[in-house]
Amino acid sequence: SKKIRKVAVVCGSGNSIARRLADIDYDLVIVGEIGYHNALQIIESGKILVAIGHGSSEKLATVDMCNKLEER
Repeated sequence: SKKIRKVAVVCGSGNSIARRLADIDYDLVIVGEIGYHNALQIIESGKILVAIGHGSSEKLATVDMCNKLEER
């Protein structure tokens, strides 16, 4: 089992930044969606990859953004 210390979250698609996600110093990468070969690139770099669905990832971002705006 691997201890997770750092988590990267990408709302929506992670395809356009797959190379950067593979290169960053994080243990877990959560994306909305990602293509097969881009996913392999991230997994082969030693990271855990979780794709939660495009719409679900954007909903999380929207809720967080609304909460931050309400604080101001």
